[in-house]
Amino acid sequence: MRLLTSKQARQLDLETIKKGVSGRVLMGQAGKAVAQAVKEITAGKHDQHICILCGSGNNGGDGFSAAVKLAEWGYRISVYSLPKADEIRGDADFYHKICQDSKISIFYGIKLPLNFPIFQVVIDALLGTGFKGKLKKEIQPWIEWANRQKSKIIAVDIPSGVNADSGKIDPLAIRSDLTISMGHLKVGLTLEPGKSHSGNKKAADIGLLKDLSSLEARKWSLLTEFDTRAILKPINVQTNKSEQGKVLFISGSAGKTGAAYLCAAAALRTGAGLTISAAPFSLNSIYENKITEGMTFPCEDKGKGRLTSENFETISTWFDWCDVVAVGPGLGAAVDTLELVRLIIEKSTKPIVLDADGLKVLIKYPDLLEKAACEVIITPHYAEFAKISNLPLKKIQENPLETAHKYLQDSECILVLKNAPTCIFWRDEGYINSTGNPGLATAGTGDILTGMIAGFLAQGGNPLEAARLGVYFHGLAADLAAETLSQRALIASDLFNEIPKMFKNYE
Repeated sequence: MRLLTSKQARQLDLETIKKGVSGRVLMGQAGKAVAQAVKEITAGKHDQHICILCGSGNNGGDGFSAAVKLAEWGYRISVYSLPKADEIRGDADFYHKICQDSKISIFYGIKLPLNFPIFQVVIDALLGTGFKGKLKKEIQPWIEWANRQKSKIIAVDIPSGVNADSGKIDPLAIRSDLTISMGHLKVGLTLEPGKSHSGNKKAADIGLLKDLSSLEARKWSLLTEFDTRAILKPINVQTNKSEQGKVLFISGSAGKTGAAYLCAAAALRTGAGLTISAAPFSLNSIYENKITEGMTFPCEDKGKGRLTSENFETISTWFDWCDVVAVGPGLGAAVDTLELVRLIIEKSTKPIVLDADGLKVLIKYPDLLEKAACEVIITPHYAEFAKISNLPLKKIQENPLETAHKYLQDSECILVLKNAPTCIFWRDEGYINSTGNPGLATAGTGDILTGMIAGFLAQGGNPLEAARLGVYFHGLAADLAAETLSQRALIASDLFNEIPKMFKNYE
C-alpha cells in the first residue's frame, strides 16, 4: 500500500489540478468521503448530532464540504469555524457559503463556547498535513475538548497535532477513532506515536491521479499481507534441503550461545533447508546440544569462547557451500572478533545479513559497506544506528526517516531500522511494517529476525524481498503470540510456536 509524505501529497494535488480536475471537485469528494464515514459509524441514523471543527485552509474546507453532504442526508450539523467568516478563502469558502445558504449552524471564532450540545460524532478538520512542531495555544482548548468527549472522533486526512511525515505528536494531539486520509495514507499515520493517535485508517479515493511515478523523494509503502502474498512463493513439490537454501551463521560466544541457537532455529522455521554455525571450539558441545536441527563446525578459539580473525580461513571454506552469510548475533565486540567481521564483509561473495555485535565493525570502519563484495542487509535498532551513523540518538528519534535517508545516500545496502514500527530502506524505496507490538522489546527477538531474513534470502528471494518478508512475518508472529500470552509476557522463543501456524495460512 503506497504512502505519501506531506510534500508528496501537495505535489499530487497540484498535478491533479493541472490535469484539469479542480480543487473544488477534489474538496467535494473529500467531504463526501468523510460524510460516508459518518454514515457508516452512525449506521445511517439521521437523528445523530454531528460536530465539525474547521480550521483554515483546505482541511477546514473538507470539513465544510462534509457538512454540506451530511445536511443533504438529514443529519443535524454544528460547525465550529476557528477562522471568522471573512477569513475563509478559496475553495473552502465555496463550501462555507453553501453551508450558510443551507442554514447550517456555524459558530465562528477561536474562543471555546461555554456550553456544547451532546454530539454523537466529532469531525476534526482543524489542521491537516501541514502541522509541524507544537500546537498553537488558541487551538489547544478545542483539541482538549474533543479528546474529552465520549463521541466518536473522525480525523480528516490526519489527526490535528500529528506530523504527517514523522508521526511525532504534540502531547495534546487529537486521538481519533477513524482517520480518513485523502488519496493515500500519510507516512505519519503509520509511525508511532502518530499511529496510535489515528485509530482505524482508511484511504479515500477522491479523484487524484493514479500515476505516482513523478512524485519526488523516497517511494514509501506499507508492508501488509497483500505484499507478502505477492512475494512468498509456494514450495516446489520436488524440492530438497539443498534447494531450500543454506545459511552460514557467524554468531554466539561465551554467555551468548542462545543467540546462535535462536537465529539458526529461525532460519529453519522460515523454510531454509540447511544451516551451519561456526562455533568456538570450547563451546562446540553447547552449540551441538542446542542447535539440534542445524549443523556446526568447530573453530579453534584457544579457550577464549569467541571467534576471531584467526578463524577466517576456516570459515571462508564454507562460503561456496552457503547461499547466505548471517553475522553478528551474540558474537561479542572484541577487536579481533570485529576484524573477522571486516574480513567476511570484504571477502564474502554471498549476501550478508549483518546484525547486533557485527554492526559494531561499522563504527570502526564507516566506509566498510562500500568495500563489500556482495549485497549487505544491516538490521540496527535506533541506538545501534546512532553509533554507526555517528548521529545523536535524539535526532534519530525525532526524525528517523530523514536521518536514515541521509545515511544511505549513494549506498546500495539495505537498512532494516528496528523500532515501532520497523522500517526498510533501499535506494529510493521505503517500507513501513504494519505488524509487531511492544512485546518484541525483549532479548533475542532481534536474533530471530536475523535468522528469518537469512532464511528467506537463502530460499532464492532477492535481498529486498527477504527483508520485507522477514520483517512482516517476525512482527506477525509477535502479534499472534501476544493474543494468547500478552505483550508483556512474550519472550523470544514464543515466536517459534506461532511461525508454523502463520505459514499454514499461506499453503
